[in-house]
Amino acid sequence: MARRPGQGFLKDLRRPDMKAQSCCDAGDVVKTKFKVEGTGQYPEDQWYAWLNEKWVRIPPDKIMPDYSPDGQAYLFVRDIVPDMEASPGFKIIVCFVRPKGGL
Repeated sequence: MARRPGQGFLKDLRRPDMKAQSCCDAGDVVKTKFKVEGTGQYPEDQWYAWLNEKWVRIPPDKIMPDYSPDGQAYLFVRDIVPDMEASPGFKIIVCFVRPKGGL
């Protein structure tokens, strides 16, 4: 698990799809690879994260409109563990803060 950004940044960070819920309360920051395709304009860009052993598109409603204050990308995910022990768990995206200046 990656280190989280400063407390001031996290204090006001709210999920773009559920404004009342904090990103950091809903999941954990993970360190992973990212890629972006598109025009360079929010929200038209398509962002991807390497999760669950494949490239996963980050849903546009999970992407914060602002950049991270330290220029790093931050992805908050929640681990989902199925009820059946034979099935592996997986991660879902809670929110994503884009890096300033691209990757």
